[in-house]
Amino acid sequence: MNNKQDPGILIKLELPADYKYLNLLGAVLNGILERIEDLEEPETLAYSLQLAIHEICTNVVGHAYEEKPGYRIWLEFRVISEPLSISVEITDTGKAFQSNVKRTPDLENAQVHGYGLFLVEQLTDSFEYRRDGIYNRWTIEKILPLSKKEI
Repeated sequence: MNNKQDPGILIKLELPADYKYLNLLGAVLNGILERIEDLEEPETLAYSLQLAIHEICTNVVGHAYEEKPGYRIWLEFRVISEPLSISVEITDTGKAFQSNVKRTPDLENAQVHGYGLFLVEQLTDSFEYRRDGIYNRWTIEKILPLSKKEI
């Protein structure tokens, strides 16, 4: 989905890997989406993307960094014009994610954990994890639908 020819609009954010700073993600994402005219259902779109990004960052703090202080999370928000979409790359230097872990929760039986990455996959159009040297890189992409104006 990501058009390599279109550099888009890039906004970078670096946060302490601490739960108390994750609320800043919503403010940044809302600020980006507010600048895109004629989005279809902007509140629903913002909520879905915030939830997906927050879930990944929460996992980074809790699992990759094991809630230890002094670490960072880097985010790159890129708005691409063709097709109109947003790509968010979340990078950390924590423990590698075990990508062979089952992502689909057992929806027949209640469980406390295991819904997060399943939820991210449901809320986005594309979701990828890769280990790049010492870095974990999580990339999500979402097409940004425009409202249909009546003529």
